[in-house]
Amino acid sequence: MGSPLVDGNVVYFGTTAGLAYAIDAVVGSIVWTKELDGGVTSMPEKGMLGGKNAIFMGSDEGALYVFDAQNGKLLWKWFGKGKLGSP
Repeated sequence: MGSPLVDGNVVYFGTTAGLAYAIDAVVGSIVWTKELDGGVTSMPEKGMLGGKNAIFMGSDEGALYVFDAQNGKLLWKWFGKGKLGSP
């Protein structure tokens, strides 16, 4: 599992138990959480997908997940071969 991503007041991170989180760092509340098919093995990265701010995370079952940064909606999922992680 990689380091968390801080973007403004929101902290994004994943767990080896297969959960992805966005936490409001000011008040400590959960903005959104999502269950993945496997443990998160990469550091979250921010980018754009379809004109939306997106959070990218890789998992140990070989999937790349892309979530809407604001509400956690799954925007895209791709299966590779083997574990995806951060360098």
